[in-house]
Amino acid sequence: MFIIVFSFARWMEGHKLGYYIKAVRDRQEAAESLGVNSPTVKLTALCGPFSGSTT
Repeated sequence: MFIIVFSFARWMEGHKLGYYIKAVRDRQEAAESLGVNSPTVKLTALCGPFSGSTT
């Protein structure tokens, strides 16, 4: 189980959504000025694992 979770986390870091999550976490205003829709990213990060859908 650990290997599956770890592999998913490493894959997510290089994925587009992973970059968006990092940008919103670090500086939300800067991310929004670059076109990142922060409410959508936050909801996807929170609810994505439970619904099975990611962007």
